[in-house]
Amino acid sequence: MLRRCYSTPPRNQQIVDGLKSCLVLENKANPKTSYKARAYAEAIKSIQLLSFDVHTAEDLAKVKGIGQGISARISDILAGREYNTLDDSPEARLRAKQITELQAIPGVGPKKATDLVDAGCTSVAEIERPEFSNLLTSSQRIQAKYYRHLSQRVHRTDAEDVATFIGENVSADFDITPVGAYRRGFETFPASTIELMLRHPLFVHVPAPNLPPPSSQSPKLSAPSTRHGRKSVAFRSTSYSSVEARSSSLLAKEVVKPLEDRGLIAATLNCSPCKWQGIVRLPTKDTTGTWIDRALRLDDIKNNQGDYRHLDLNLVPLRSHGAALLALTGDNDFKRELRAKAVKMNMVLNEFGLWKWNGIERPSGIEAHHGFWELVASETEEDIFEKLSMEWIAPADRSRLSLVY
Repeated sequence: MLRRCYSTPPRNQQIVDGLKSCLVLENKANPKTSYKARAYAEAIKSIQLLSFDVHTAEDLAKVKGIGQGISARISDILAGREYNTLDDSPEARLRAKQITELQAIPGVGPKKATDLVDAGCTSVAEIERPEFSNLLTSSQRIQAKYYRHLSQRVHRTDAEDVATFIGENVSADFDITPVGAYRRGFETFPASTIELMLRHPLFVHVPAPNLPPPSSQSPKLSAPSTRHGRKSVAFRSTSYSSVEARSSSLLAKEVVKPLEDRGLIAATLNCSPCKWQGIVRLPTKDTTGTWIDRALRLDDIKNNQGDYRHLDLNLVPLRSHGAALLALTGDNDFKRELRAKAVKMNMVLNEFGLWKWNGIERPSGIEAHHGFWELVASETEEDIFEKLSMEWIAPADRSRLSLVY
C-alpha cells in the first residue's frame, strides 16, 4: 500500500514553527556548535512526518529524536511560553536568520554558515559570488548551485522515471531496484534523494567486516555508533582509494560514464567502486512518449535548465542482496535497532551481511586472536530476520514510528 502525501496537522505546525525559532536562537548563541542545532533539526523532521495531531509533549515520548530537552521546549511552545533568553537585538536576530538560511544548503553546517555570514554573505542568492563560493568545498558548491531544486521533495514517479531511464541506457546485465523511501511506500519522499540498488553478475566480492574479534575479557561487541551523530552511509567504500581505481570500476565505467554521456548526470558529489552520489536532471518525455533528445538533455544541463534531484547509486554484491535491501530500505533508526540487536547476539550486521566470529580453538586461558568472520546470512531479508530471532517486518513498516515499543 502506498503512503499518501500528507500535510502537517495545525498543532504540529505550531510546534515546528516554534522549534524553528529555537533553531534560529541556537544558531545565534552557538553558531559553530552543531550538535544542538542538529537536535532541533532532527526533531523538526520527526514532527513533520507525524500523521497524528500532537496535544502534549507526552504524545511524543516514544518518537525517536525527541529527548527530554526538546520535549520541555515543546511543552513551552504548546503553553505559549516564549523561549528567548538571548540577545534579542535586531542585528543579532538578522545574523541568526542568515546563518539558519544558509544551513538549508545541503552539506552546509553551522560552522560553514557562520563563516559565510562573517565574510559578508547574507543569503543563498549570494552564495555563487566568488568571494563566498571560494569558502565552499567542491561538493558544497555543486549543492549550492542546485539548491532550489534539491529543496524540493522527490515524487515516486521521479524515482521510477530515473530507474527506467538508467535501465534503458546501461547494460541489460544490471538489475536495478528503487530502494529507500520508495520501497517503504512513500508517494513523496521525506528526503530529496532518489536511491537505487544495482546488481551485476560480475560484481560478487563480499568483504568481511574490518573489525577485531570479540574478546573473552569483553565478549560483547561495541554497539554501532556514528561519528559526531552523523548517520552511517551504506556502501561508502574505502577499499579502493586511488582515483584510477575509482574511475576504472564497474560502476564508473558501465553506469556513471554512459549516464553522463546521455544527459542524465549533471554533477558528481562522491564516487567509490560501489557507491556514486550526485545530481541528475530528471528525464522527461516529449509528446510522443519518448525521452527527449540526448543533445537537448546535455544542453539543458549546460544551461541549468530542467529539474534536478539527488541520486544515490549502490552497486551490491550478488550474495549480499538481502543485507543490502535492509541497509538501503531504512529508515536509519530501524537499521540502528537491527544492528544493536545483532550486537546483543554477539554478531555484526552491515550492508554486506550478518556475521559471527569463528575463532580458532586455543588452550584454555589463551586468547583466540586468530580466526575469521563467518557470513551467517545475507541473500534474503527473511534469512537475516530469522537469524536475529525476529518476525518479518514489511518495508512499509520500517520507520521511526514502527520502533515504538
